[in-house]
Amino acid sequence: MDIDVLNLPMVSIPNRNQLPELSGIYFIINEVNSIEYIGVAQNLCVRLRNHECGLELDTPKLCRVAYMLVSERSERFKLEKLFIKQFSPRLNINHTSNSRTSVRFRKRLRHFDDPDLVLTKEAAEIIGVSAHAVRKLI
Repeated sequence: MDIDVLNLPMVSIPNRNQLPELSGIYFIINEVNSIEYIGVAQNLCVRLRNHECGLELDTPKLCRVAYMLVSERSERFKLEKLFIKQFSPRLNINHTSNSRTSVRFRKRLRHFDDPDLVLTKEAAEIIGVSAHAVRKLI
C-alpha cells in the first residue's frame, strides 16, 4: 500500500491532545520528516497522551504525529506491520508481534545504572515481561 505520510492529518507532539478519540495508526515524524515510530491505537488521543514518545526522540517538541483512522482492529495491526516493513522506523525495534515488548524493554532498561544487573530472569521480573522475551532481546 503506497501512502504519503506527510499528507496525512497531523499535530505536533506538544499538541497531541488534539488528536481524535478514534482508532487508527499513528506515525511519529521527526523534524527532518523521517518516520521515527509507527504504532496503533484504539483511541489515538488517549494513546498518544500517555505515550512516552519524547523519551527516545532527539527533539520531541519539533516532532509531529501523523495519523490515519482505521476502525477495524485486525486491519490496524495488519497495516501497522506493513508500514513498519515499508518505512523501517528506528524506534520500531523489530517487525514481529514482539515489537511492543522490545520497545517497553528498551525504555525500562535505560533506567538501570548497572548493565550487569540485566540477568535474564531478574530483568524479566523487574520490567514485567517474560524471560523468553528478554532472551530474544539481549
